[in-house]
Amino acid sequence: MNKFIANILNAVLCDNLVIVMRCLDELCKHNIANNIIEIAKSIAKHHQLAQSQVLKSSGGYRYCIKLPLLEIIDWARPQNGVPHLFIQVAPYAENRPFIRLSFNGFPLKRKHFFIARQWLEHIVSDHGLLASDNMKVTAVDIAHDLAIQINELSFNLAKSQTSMIAFAKNGDIGSYYFGNRKAKFRLVAYDRTANCKAKNLMTTGEPETRLEAQLKPNCMLHELSAFLGPCDYLKRIEVYDLNALKSLTNLHPHTIIAIIAYGLKPALQRLPKDERRKMKRYIEKCRLMPLKSEEIKEAVHKELLNVKGLMMEHSNKASKHSQPYKLRAKFNELYSMLIKNVSK
Repeated sequence: MNKFIANILNAVLCDNLVIVMRCLDELCKHNIANNIIEIAKSIAKHHQLAQSQVLKSSGGYRYCIKLPLLEIIDWARPQNGVPHLFIQVAPYAENRPFIRLSFNGFPLKRKHFFIARQWLEHIVSDHGLLASDNMKVTAVDIAHDLAIQINELSFNLAKSQTSMIAFAKNGDIGSYYFGNRKAKFRLVAYDRTANCKAKNLMTTGEPETRLEAQLKPNCMLHELSAFLGPCDYLKRIEVYDLNALKSLTNLHPHTIIAIIAYGLKPALQRLPKDERRKMKRYIEKCRLMPLKSEEIKEAVHKELLNVKGLMMEHSNKASKHSQPYKLRAKFNELYSMLIKNVSK
């Protein structure tokens, strides 16, 4: 049974984006940290929270705060799926970038990045730091959702040296991990339906598997489209029909048991090189392909267009009929009381 991934593809979206910025001016550093503290005080007062619930120390940074991007967030609890900006400033280690931005939640639309831009323009007094050639993208996650159960699939990430598997409470496969956490490309596959239920997120209840490409571009923001545009990472992702693999008669029964129990990657790695090449020829007919399709490339391209809302060159339109103008007015309507004490 050979399927095309395009037929079971539900969505492609940006699920996480991390950007860092360096700041060398001591006065600017002081103003940024002070503005974060003032915003935290305003949030705590407006929402009747303790300041410690809003402003925390985390990940090696002195001041860390979650900021809303139009949607309502809960400062006291983890935000699962709700688009928001997590900003960290003033690292304890002097060699680390002074500012770290994490865009979390889904779907992250251009309006969310534009609202984040408004927050940053109030927090960072030197707008030169907010130029796209000063913003370094250190991580981006591209999620590919497939309308099929994870226990009907098997995976391989070409050229990766490590893999892990995690099991759910009922003994079924919960997640696959391919590649080192510090590698430039890591693939995670998991049961998204079960994950949503565990986090009390909305779900149709239909089977869905998420393939999450976790990339470390280490490029400037204006270079991100050129980095991700070709979608070269898709060449390394191999998705197979597990039921078809089970039915292969030219694989040793022990090999099939290993694939079912531990995944395809370890089963391939334990074989000598000649046997591995032979096995790859056998299993090729069970592969769900092509993953690198024009449909997926176009979806990734649309997600990258959304990120332009963070760039000054795409967010400074003054026409009253433009989307940036309307969103700027919306930002002031929702958050003006939280930024009244920041220094410009």
